[in-house]
Amino acid sequence: MGSNHVVRFLEQFGYVIVASQLLNEHSAPSYASAADVLSSSRSADLPSISSTFGLQGAVVTASTSFSIAWLLHWSRPRTGSGLNPRKVGVLLVLVPVIGVLFYAFAKRQWLKYLRHQAVDAAGFFIGNAQGFDSAASASVVFIQEVELVSRGYRILEDQAQTRRCLRLRRTVSECFYALLKRYLQAQRSLQPVTDNDNLAKYYDIYDVSEEELAEAELALAERATEDQYSLRALRTLFGRLYIVRKSILCCLLALGADGGGSDIARWTIAIEQMQDLAETSLTYLLGNQVPRSPLPTASPNKEHLRAQYRKLNSLSQAIRALHAKMHLIREMSSASLEQTDADENDENEATLASHYESIGTDIKNLLQEWEDGKAAMISNTPDKRLNVDRLSRPLSEWKLPSSPTPSLGGATAVEGSPADALKALNGERPDSSIIHTIDDEEEIFEAVALPARSKRQSLTREERIARVKEDRAKQAAARERLDANTNMLKELEMVIKQRPPAASKRITSI
Repeated sequence: MGSNHVVRFLEQFGYVIVASQLLNEHSAPSYASAADVLSSSRSADLPSISSTFGLQGAVVTASTSFSIAWLLHWSRPRTGSGLNPRKVGVLLVLVPVIGVLFYAFAKRQWLKYLRHQAVDAAGFFIGNAQGFDSAASASVVFIQEVELVSRGYRILEDQAQTRRCLRLRRTVSECFYALLKRYLQAQRSLQPVTDNDNLAKYYDIYDVSEEELAEAELALAERATEDQYSLRALRTLFGRLYIVRKSILCCLLALGADGGGSDIARWTIAIEQMQDLAETSLTYLLGNQVPRSPLPTASPNKEHLRAQYRKLNSLSQAIRALHAKMHLIREMSSASLEQTDADENDENEATLASHYESIGTDIKNLLQEWEDGKAAMISNTPDKRLNVDRLSRPLSEWKLPSSPTPSLGGATAVEGSPADALKALNGERPDSSIIHTIDDEEEIFEAVALPARSKRQSLTREERIARVKEDRAKQAAARERLDANTNMLKELEMVIKQRPPAASKRITSI
């Protein structure tokens, strides 16, 4: 093939890779949808199969077949059974020539097909890689946000807290390691068929070092000894995966093309590797069940707690569903307020009434579920049930220790054993031997403590910020008024000091 075709193919192939922005610096994981990533880089329009194998190929194939068939028919003798040496010689010369020409044409067409497949496979691989980056970044950011919320925005306390999202951590870690292993295999397969000078140039342009690739291989080899599921390990592994993929893309850019027969073997390997990497997608990896960690035999207490946690989860889901329904009703109410038709208003009122009924039913079901969960929690924990009953009783029903002595100056002697004295002291058994100096019945006074007036009400963060800003504005206004008064007094003092003394006038009388 001509050099123009080769240059155009290499430019098109390189543009698909460079425009994908996968060779840029690795940034911190963030939320980004796959549609946004793919919309930022669209590959060039690829030639269709019909243009690659068009009318020209069909005409050449038909002409070659017809020519060989006509030559064989022409070489047959019309009379007798002997062969014509002249026709046989012509046949032996023309058939190899036609075969060589057809082979050259087929080889040219096959190279065109391989180049079309290379550009197509590169686009497919890049699209899957961008989608994987989007899903992996969202997963890592989600894990980080859950950790921040669960630890009260103190992410440095890594060893003192229980890790969250363990199942998602295992899934993401297994996915990263599987793709890292496949990327390293592809990098080893592509490196021997690339131009070493071009590869070193692309490594230097896109900041890919051999040390980073060696660290990635070492991380894969030492997988069993590392902490695979920590947030720092996931972010580091994601960065190593990105580096190895940059190395693969540099190897693809460093592939040469001269239009000869060596291009077939070279680009066949590249196409196979790109197609295999594209098929190793995130969906395929997540379809494999990750083995769960073996759980110890749970005690009845833990089983009961798990059941209660499941009820709490269902309760929270019901609350979220109720919140979503309320949001929809608010939107419908806002839309109905903008309408002026009386019939439509009546219909909206009827719809709103039905929504009220639906919300009431949901709230009743929610309360019933809450009561059932609370009753189950109390019924299965007798000690806690006693505490709850004790705390739920009014103060008048509490048994207070009544002293047998009406006052410090009264009788304190109790007849009987020490056990009888203890019972009498606790008020469990009245003792007739106790001498009361007061004939009135014992009275117990109850009191309820009022909340302190100076107790600061609980405010939200926005309200506290608004209050601080308001206080600062008031202080600034007071300071400005004070400065204005001070400046005015200083100006008056300066005017009085700079005022010239009035000349004394003497009045003489004649």
